[in-house]
Amino acid sequence: MLVIKISDKIFHRDFLLGFIATFSFFMAANYLIPILPVYLKTIGFSNTHIGIIISAYSLAAIFLRPTAGRLYLGLGTKKLMLMGAFLFFLAYPLYLVSHLLLILILIRIIHGAGTAFYATASTIFVADVSPGARLAQAIGIFSTSTSLSMGIAPALGTFLQQKLPFPILLSIPMIMALVTIIAVMFIRKPAPLKSIENSKPLWEILSNKHVLVPGITWITCSFTLGTITAFLPLYVLMIPGTNSAEFFTAYSLALVSVRLGGGSLADHYGRVKVIIPSMLLVCAGIFGLSMVQSAGTLVLFALIYGLGFGLGWPTMSALVVDHAGLSDRGMAIGIFSSSVDIGFFLGAAVMGVVSSKLGFSQMFALAALVPLAGVIFFYYSYLSGGRSGKVSVKNQKKWASRG
Repeated sequence: MLVIKISDKIFHRDFLLGFIATFSFFMAANYLIPILPVYLKTIGFSNTHIGIIISAYSLAAIFLRPTAGRLYLGLGTKKLMLMGAFLFFLAYPLYLVSHLLLILILIRIIHGAGTAFYATASTIFVADVSPGARLAQAIGIFSTSTSLSMGIAPALGTFLQQKLPFPILLSIPMIMALVTIIAVMFIRKPAPLKSIENSKPLWEILSNKHVLVPGITWITCSFTLGTITAFLPLYVLMIPGTNSAEFFTAYSLALVSVRLGGGSLADHYGRVKVIIPSMLLVCAGIFGLSMVQSAGTLVLFALIYGLGFGLGWPTMSALVVDHAGLSDRGMAIGIFSSSVDIGFFLGAAVMGVVSSKLGFSQMFALAALVPLAGVIFFYYSYLSGGRSGKVSVKNQKKWASRG
C-alpha cells in the first residue's frame, strides 16, 4: 500500500495551488447563480421548469461522486480534478446551443459531472495533504476558497449581466475554468493508490453510521442551499432596494470569517458539539429570508446562514474522514459529498413547485423545517447515544501516522 506523507504544516506549495485552483473552479460555478434563473425566466420558463433545470446540475453529481471516490484509488486526485475542470470548461458555451427544456437539462447534467469529479477530488486532496490532528481546521481553511468565490462571483455576475450579452457572459467562466486547469497541472501529488484490494465494497461504506448519518443530515442543509440558489435571485426582484449579490457577498464573508477564525473549534471541542449549533443557525437563516423587507435584513440573515454553513460543512467532512480508513477514504468522501447534490437537487426541484403554489416567502419558511428535521435526526443518532464526536489526541496522532 502506498504511504502518503502528510506535512505537520497546513500551508505548503500543493495546498496553496489547490486553494487557487478550487477558488477559480467555484468562481466559474457560482458566477452563474444570479444569471441563469433570470435568463431562464426571460426566455419563458416557469418557476417549476427553472427549478428542474437548476437542479439537474446535481443529478450527475449524485451518482458520480461515489464513483469519483473509487476512481481516486486508480487515478489520484490530480487527474480527477483536471477531468472536472475540463468538463466545466466545455459546459459554458453549450448553454447557447438551445432553449429547449430537455437540452438544457442535459447541459446541466454535463456541468454537474464536472462538479462531481472536481469537488470530490479536491476534498480528498485536502485530506491527503493535511495533518490529521488539524484536519477540521485545514478543511475549513481550504473551504474558504469556495466561500470567497461565493462572495465575489455572484456579485460579478450580477454586475456584468446588466452590461453584457449572454454569449460574452459565458466566456468569462471559461477563463476561470482554464485557470483551474493550469493551477492543478502544477500540483505535485504522490502517485495514486494502484490497488483497491483493501477497500470495502460500496454498500458496506454506505451503511457505515459515520458516513450514512452525516450524509443524510447534510442533505437537509444542502436542501436550503438549492432553494436559495434557484429562487433567491427571483425573490429579491420583488423586494425594492435589494439584489442577490448582497446576500451572497454577506454569506461569503460569514463563511470565510468562521472558517478562518473558528476552524479549530471542532478539533478542540469535538465534531458533534459544533455541528448541532451550526445547523440551528442554518435553520434560523433560511427562515429569516421569509421575512426580508430591506437590504439590511437580507444581509443579516445571510450572515446567520453563512455562519451555520461555514462551521457545519468542514466539521461534518472531518467527522467522515475521522472514521474512514485510508483505502476507503475516497469512497466515504464521495458518498458523503453526494449529500450536497441530493439536497441541492431536492431543494430546487421541490421548492419550485411550492413557490408556484404558495409564493417565495412561504417557501423559505417551509424550507427551514427541513434542516430542523436534520438536527433532530443527527442529535438522536449521535448525542443521545453519548458520543461527543471529539477525536482524542491519541487518535489524531494515530491518524496522522497513517500518512
